[in-house]
Amino acid sequence: MQNETGRSLVEMLGVLAIIGVLSVGGIAGFKNAMEKNRANTIISEAQKRAVVVSGQIGFNNGTPSLVDFSAYNAISGGTFGDVVTTGLTGQFGIPVSGVSQKVCQNILNTIGNNTAIRRLSSLSTPRTPMNNCEDENSFLIIYNNNLQGVENDVQYCSTHADCDECGTCNQTTHLCVGACESACNENDTCGENECVVCDEDTKTCQNKCVEVEYLETDSDANYIATNVKPTGTTNFETKVRYNTATPTSTWALGGTTWWGVHLIGSESKIGIANSTVDQAYASYTFGTDITLKLDENNVYADGNLVGSITRKNATSTMDLFRYYNASNLWWKGRIYYLQFWDDNGIIANFVPVLSPETSQYAGQPCMFDKVSQKLFCNAGSGTFKTNLDE
Repeated sequence: MQNETGRSLVEMLGVLAIIGVLSVGGIAGFKNAMEKNRANTIISEAQKRAVVVSGQIGFNNGTPSLVDFSAYNAISGGTFGDVVTTGLTGQFGIPVSGVSQKVCQNILNTIGNNTAIRRLSSLSTPRTPMNNCEDENSFLIIYNNNLQGVENDVQYCSTHADCDECGTCNQTTHLCVGACESACNENDTCGENECVVCDEDTKTCQNKCVEVEYLETDSDANYIATNVKPTGTTNFETKVRYNTATPTSTWALGGTTWWGVHLIGSESKIGIANSTVDQAYASYTFGTDITLKLDENNVYADGNLVGSITRKNATSTMDLFRYYNASNLWWKGRIYYLQFWDDNGIIANFVPVLSPETSQYAGQPCMFDKVSQKLFCNAGSGTFKTNLDE
């Protein structure tokens, strides 16, 4: 009797299993390739539109348009909108919607890699880079007016926390600037950042500011001159606390003929005012934290709209912990942070720190402006406290 040759059932099942694994891997690879292709298609379509917009801007067209382009791209799955230019100095955006997460991520990965794309941004905040993609995405593809791209080694940011320890986020370009590990000698200034000093042991420039939660005072002598002179388009936000005393009137932030943070202790209310008739207040409990914001003339207390005022051009810079040049209107409490901005971006971003021990301020509590990279310390005669003193 002759033996039959062939494969056993076990061998056949093994072969089928291998084929199945290869098929799954092949499908996944094909899917990844398709997602990259869709991303490249969106980039290509956006580039065509960007060239047209750049040309129109080059011919001094203040209202460029993409009316000759269709909105939907069946291959990529993205739907394109008309050009967006409002609020983007020297830049414009091409809006795209209906983009999947992985296609969006592939587009993000191309920035700084031989494309003219400057960044992706959300439709509501065109100046701020978008760093993550959701399940479905709508965004602006931002270009410079001249279509000049960016270098491969740039680091995008929306806040200073996105940058390295000694870097800060330029709120105009949304690029990280500054570094701390460069070599230095004892007398080196380590650049323009006043928090970065030369470490004696390592001979490298390092961030020697210690961030604290707040600055606090109960003195009639402590204040900080911010050097910010606002205009009728300036906004601000700050978080403050007034302690236990009940004053008739006091200011956490003030400048001549302009708004500031004003507390009326006798009425237990706090808000923003630029005159005796132009003001908006919320109820306030002494010894509690409150966030106040002035945005496009609207006044918010802890996120709630409490009224509106008319912003005015200042005739003086602003002081923290008192009304400008008014020694009888001191703030006795805490200030956690202060930010100024206008239509062109962040003007100043003050956060409380302990200054470097080796600096001219010798470890004093100060405010550090992350925009100018300067320390703003006590211009009065006393000393601030911080949460580290508790």
